[in-house]
Amino acid sequence: MRGVCRGVSILVALGVLVVKAAVAFAQAPPPAYPAPHDAYPPPAYPPQPYPPPAYPAYPPPGNPYQLPPPTFGPVGPVVHLRADNPKAQLQQLQLRWRTICVAPCGRPADPAGYYRIGGDTIRPSAPFRLPRPSGEVLIDTHVGSNVRHFVGLGIGIGGIVAAAYGTVVLSLGQAVNDNTQTGMDASHFFYAYGIAFIVVGAVLGAVGISLWNTSTSVEVH
Repeated sequence: MRGVCRGVSILVALGVLVVKAAVAFAQAPPPAYPAPHDAYPPPAYPPQPYPPPAYPAYPPPGNPYQLPPPTFGPVGPVVHLRADNPKAQLQQLQLRWRTICVAPCGRPADPAGYYRIGGDTIRPSAPFRLPRPSGEVLIDTHVGSNVRHFVGLGIGIGGIVAAAYGTVVLSLGQAVNDNTQTGMDASHFFYAYGIAFIVVGAVLGAVGISLWNTSTSVEVH
């Protein structure tokens, strides 16, 4: 009987210990677990707007790396062209002759370049350079004509041919005069005919030379 009572007492004591342990476990705080991935970044680091408010706008005003505005063409003296032909052109040598401007011009030009007056049927002038690297430059020109030049060349050649033909006719007249079997009327005809051709040839040659010798004169101030 005593053994049974002792066993019951032990069981009761064990039950009391189990109940106390269960109560203590229920009152303990839960263990700390790492935050889930959805909570990144941590609450202490709220997301910042992009770009940050302090980030300057691009390009910032007064950017030292900003390129200067481009400049086009050489900067030099302003050229004014005064010509007796409104089609006169100022041309610059750039591997070949290129038109820079047309009279009256009024634009800056490269002071180190070589220039001439030409264009269309205008007889090109001799090359020239500008007298100063800046300021105002006035170019006075009296233009010649390519048409007159080649017409004069053709007339001059015709005059030479006519004079040569007249000389041949005169030679024939001299030969006829030396022949006693031929009348004097024939020799007079050859003389008159030859002299006429020589006079016509001389006139044509003079006109042709005056037309052929046309040129473009330039004065730079």
